[in-house]
Amino acid sequence: MQRSCARRTCPLDARPKGKLCRDHHAEAMRTWRKLRKLAGLPLAGATRTAPSSSPPAVLARVKLHRNPERQPGPCAACRKRDGVVGAHIDPSDPGAITWCCRGCRHTLVLGQRQRREDEALTAALARQRLEEAERERVAIDKRAAVVANWRSAIERLAREPAEVVAAIRAEAASFRGMRLTEDSQMFRQRLAQLAERHFG
Repeated sequence: MQRSCARRTCPLDARPKGKLCRDHHAEAMRTWRKLRKLAGLPLAGATRTAPSSSPPAVLARVKLHRNPERQPGPCAACRKRDGVVGAHIDPSDPGAITWCCRGCRHTLVLGQRQRREDEALTAALARQRLEEAERERVAIDKRAAVVANWRSAIERLAREPAEVVAAIRAEAASFRGMRLTEDSQMFRQRLAQLAERHFG
């Protein structure tokens, strides 16, 4: 039986063994890669430069297995003592060994990895929000400077001879075949621009 795409508004069929159609899957993967890249996380699987393959991590495993007095503790997740192995759960501390059973090891590793990725993504999104806020602040400052220049130009224009002011106001009121009212934002904007051009 063919299942449909998980997006409610999508009429297409899902990919084989997937939940989304090809287009929505590609869109979701682009978003996932963008967030991973933004957070500085790898896009591929385990590599030779993975934390568990680092020299300190390998040395810690060798020391653990060569220690004749090692005493495995209970599993860190289910507290069982049968079939317990030493595992590197926290890659930020390659010398730390966590005792866990084989059934819980995968869950612990994935949980730690998910926490690291969530923290990295949260930090990346926070940086992105700060950058956007800074760009917005700069844009607001620029707009405020433009408005201040326009007000200054209009104030200077008011001190010009009456015939010059009347000619510029008449030109400002005429825009692409339309007649602008003097209380409109477009009229004030055009008046300020023409005043700046007049003062050169």
